[in-house]
Amino acid sequence: MPTLDLLEIGTLSFEKPDTNRFRCLHLALTAGKTGHSMPAVLSGSNEIAVSAFLEGRIGFLDIPQVVEETMERHRVFPINSIDQAVEADRWAQSMAKEILKQMAGD
Repeated sequence: MPTLDLLEIGTLSFEKPDTNRFRCLHLALTAGKTGHSMPAVLSGSNEIAVSAFLEGRIGFLDIPQVVEETMERHRVFPINSIDQAVEADRWAQSMAKEILKQMAGD
Protein backbone atom coordinates (compact mmCIF):
# COMPACT_ATOMS: atom_id res chain seq x y z
CA MET A 1 0.00 0.00 0.00
CA PRO A 2 1.23 3.50 -0.71
CA THR A 3 2.06 5.85 2.14
CA LEU A 4 -0.79 8.10 3.25
CA ASP A 5 -0.13 11.63 2.03
CA LEU A 6 -2.46 14.03 3.84
CA LEU A 7 -1.33 16.96 1.67
CA GLU A 8 -2.48 15.05 -1.40
CA ILE A 9 -5.86 14.27 0.20
CA GLY A 10 -6.46 17.91 1.05
CA THR A 11 -9.40 18.62 3.31
CA LEU A 12 -10.76 16.07 5.73
CA SER A 13 -14.24 16.36 7.15
CA PHE A 14 -15.69 14.70 10.20
CA GLU A 15 -19.21 14.23 11.45
CA LYS A 16 -20.78 12.86 14.58
CA PRO A 17 -20.96 9.05 14.38
CA ASP A 18 -24.42 7.54 13.96
CA THR A 19 -24.58 5.18 16.93
CA ASN A 20 -28.05 3.98 15.91
CA ARG A 21 -26.73 2.80 12.57
CA PHE A 22 -23.46 1.50 14.01
CA ARG A 23 -24.72 -0.40 17.07
CA CYS A 24 -21.33 -1.87 17.98
CA LEU A 25 -19.92 1.64 18.27
CA HIS A 26 -22.74 2.49 20.67
CA LEU A 27 -21.99 -0.69 22.66
CA ALA A 28 -18.27 0.14 22.79
CA LEU A 29 -19.00 3.66 24.04
CA THR A 30 -21.39 2.25 26.64
CA ALA A 31 -18.79 -0.28 27.81
CA GLY A 32 -16.19 2.46 28.09
CA LYS A 33 -18.49 4.71 30.09
CA THR A 34 -19.57 1.85 32.35
CA GLY A 35 -15.98 0.78 32.92
CA HIS A 36 -14.97 -1.88 35.42
CA SER A 37 -15.60 -5.33 33.89
CA MET A 38 -17.78 -4.18 30.99
CA PRO A 39 -15.02 -3.53 28.42
CA ALA A 40 -13.73 -7.08 28.94
CA VAL A 41 -17.29 -8.38 28.49
CA LEU A 42 -17.63 -6.39 25.28
CA SER A 43 -14.35 -7.82 24.01
CA GLY A 44 -15.08 -11.44 24.91
CA SER A 45 -18.60 -11.45 23.50
CA ASN A 46 -17.49 -9.66 20.33
CA GLU A 47 -14.77 -12.28 19.79
CA ILE A 48 -17.33 -15.10 19.92
CA ALA A 49 -19.89 -13.26 17.78
CA VAL A 50 -17.36 -12.39 15.07
CA SER A 51 -16.13 -16.01 15.04
CA ALA A 52 -19.71 -17.22 14.59
CA PHE A 53 -20.14 -14.76 11.70
CA LEU A 54 -16.89 -15.85 10.03
CA GLU A 55 -18.01 -19.48 10.35
CA GLY A 56 -21.33 -18.61 8.67
CA ARG A 57 -23.44 -19.41 11.74
CA ILE A 58 -24.88 -15.89 12.09
CA GLY A 59 -25.29 -12.86 9.89
CA PHE A 60 -23.15 -9.73 10.15
CA LEU A 61 -26.01 -7.75 11.69
CA ASP A 62 -26.42 -10.42 14.39
CA ILE A 63 -23.04 -9.52 15.91
CA PRO A 64 -24.32 -6.50 17.90
CA GLN A 65 -27.32 -8.51 19.09
CA VAL A 66 -25.03 -11.11 20.69
CA VAL A 67 -22.76 -8.48 22.21
CA GLU A 68 -25.65 -6.37 23.54
CA GLU A 69 -27.46 -9.32 25.07
CA THR A 70 -24.25 -10.48 26.76
CA MET A 71 -23.65 -7.01 28.16
CA GLU A 72 -27.24 -6.80 29.43
CA ARG A 73 -26.85 -10.08 31.34
CA HIS A 74 -23.57 -9.07 32.95
CA ARG A 75 -23.27 -7.87 36.52
CA VAL A 76 -20.49 -5.31 36.48
CA PHE A 77 -17.66 -5.70 38.97
CA PRO A 78 -14.45 -3.77 39.61
CA ILE A 79 -11.29 -4.95 37.85
CA ASN A 80 -8.28 -4.86 40.17
CA SER A 81 -6.17 -7.56 38.57
CA ILE A 82 -5.49 -9.28 35.29
CA ASP A 83 -7.16 -12.41 36.66
CA GLN A 84 -10.41 -10.46 37.13
CA ALA A 85 -10.22 -9.12 33.57
CA VAL A 86 -9.66 -12.65 32.26
CA GLU A 87 -12.58 -13.87 34.38
CA ALA A 88 -14.90 -11.24 32.84
CA ASP A 89 -13.70 -12.12 29.34
CA ARG A 90 -14.22 -15.85 29.91
CA TRP A 91 -17.68 -15.25 31.38
CA ALA A 92 -18.61 -13.17 28.34
CA GLN A 93 -17.35 -15.80 25.90
CA SER A 94 -19.34 -18.47 27.68
CA MET A 95 -22.49 -16.33 27.80
CA ALA A 96 -22.15 -15.35 24.13
CA LYS A 97 -21.90 -19.04 23.20
CA GLU A 98 -25.07 -19.69 25.19
CA ILE A 99 -26.85 -16.82 23.42
CA LEU A 100 -25.74 -18.20 20.05
CA LYS A 101 -27.22 -21.60 20.97
CA GLN A 102 -30.50 -19.89 21.89
CA MET A 103 -30.49 -18.01 18.59
CA ALA A 104 -29.98 -21.29 16.72
CA GLY A 105 -32.91 -22.83 18.61
CA ASP A 106 -30.83 -25.41 20.48
